[in-house]
Amino acid sequence: MLSNKDASQYRTTDRRDKSRESAMSSLKVIGILGCNFCGSTALSAILDCLPHVLSVGETHRLIDRAWGCKKCTYILCEKCKACPGCTDTRPCKECRDCLDCQFIPCSSHGGCRECGDAPCPIFTAELLEQLRQCPQSGDPWWKTIGDKTGFEVIVSSDKRPRHYDRLGHPDYLLMTIKNVREHVFSYARRPKTRAGEPEVFNQEDISKAINKLVKDYRAMFKWIRELSLPLKIVSIEEVLDQPAFQIRQVCDWAGVPFVDVSFDYHAVPHHYIAGNFSVRRGKKNRVKHANSRWQTRLTDQMQKMIVEDRRILSIADQLGNLQPDAAGSFLPTENPPVSPSP
Repeated sequence: MLSNKDASQYRTTDRRDKSRESAMSSLKVIGILGCNFCGSTALSAILDCLPHVLSVGETHRLIDRAWGCKKCTYILCEKCKACPGCTDTRPCKECRDCLDCQFIPCSSHGGCRECGDAPCPIFTAELLEQLRQCPQSGDPWWKTIGDKTGFEVIVSSDKRPRHYDRLGHPDYLLMTIKNVREHVFSYARRPKTRAGEPEVFNQEDISKAINKLVKDYRAMFKWIRELSLPLKIVSIEEVLDQPAFQIRQVCDWAGVPFVDVSFDYHAVPHHYIAGNFSVRRGKKNRVKHANSRWQTRLTDQMQKMIVEDRRILSIADQLGNLQPDAAGSFLPTENPPVSPSP
């Protein structure tokens, strides 16, 4: 088994020495498909440990957020002016920065989540400019990235069907699911964290979260049926628990060479757009939780609401029809409800 250090060295030397023409002749794009909070950032980072794989993150942000912040999603701000909804600004490399809303410098400061303001060896200024011109010029998004980076396998975590419809359909769809109790918990938690409210939930919160999750799954199922692309479903809990075994299966399915590395994604340099957290700077993410927060944060009644919802049961059935083992990963029955801690 290669150490991640050895794999990283192979990644930055041998791969770049190969001709661009050879790399592009076998370019494969694996698109991670999933709902919000499905674990796509962690899965993308784990796949990025493979030396011949480039996980690029949520690249749609390069054209969707020229300026953006956590309060002002998808609202573009003019240079030198305050971000809508924010009151405190200061000069930065591009004339403004928002302090009140934790300005996200994804595209205006180089593009890479990990590099920040520093130059990125993958998302160079030249590549960023070419990508921003792709929607207007009609140039293929993924081929542009492959041409400039020389990688043979690109993994995107753009997730949503609408992004792939615009950027280009991947060759393979890797659908990421998680325990539905934890997934509903994540949906219910986000509005409270954004508002700075205590993470105390009621049945209305859970009902709203279920509605959003069901809506997102239905949109994905409809899109999958229309496209009929090669599809594999993976459980993020199982990937985190057995990364080598699960990633080998993904590689075999997509016809991608498997390299046996440690899959400690904190030990590998990454370069990607957006994502739910920074691998390099996110210390709290160095310990991978087992997605079991729901066991102590949701009441028995809330858990019952989730697992007995007819729409949730229908999603489990549809996942099972797509891949037999997926239903049990989405709606496992081995964990009995546990009352929240006082």
